Amino acid sequence: QESRGLGDVYKRQIPHISVFITAPIEQRARRIMELEKIPYSKALKRLAKFDKKREKYYRFYTNNTWGQAYNYDLCINSASYGIDEAVNLILRVIDREKH
Repeated sequence: QESRGLGDVYKRQIPHISVFITAPIEQRARRIMELEKIPYSKALKRLAKFDKKREKYYRFYTNNTWGQAYNYDLCINSASYGIDEAVNLILRVIDREKH
């Protein structure tokens, strides 16, 4: 497959750490419900739409599959760690990469 190049350029030339954060669909939908004050069914639909857009964007620019662990340096299930601890994990990895 021919790549659009952007994903490959980042991997080859720009120092970076690629991170994928996930959580169970139910937890993600409940967070949207809380933030946007919408019913669960609407939050699920919105989540499906967001994920479809993210997947399409990622595939377009990288020719890779969005959400596959092997495409990222760090994958975190925020349900296991919470948002604050997920941020701490990311910062620790970034700090380690600096040294």
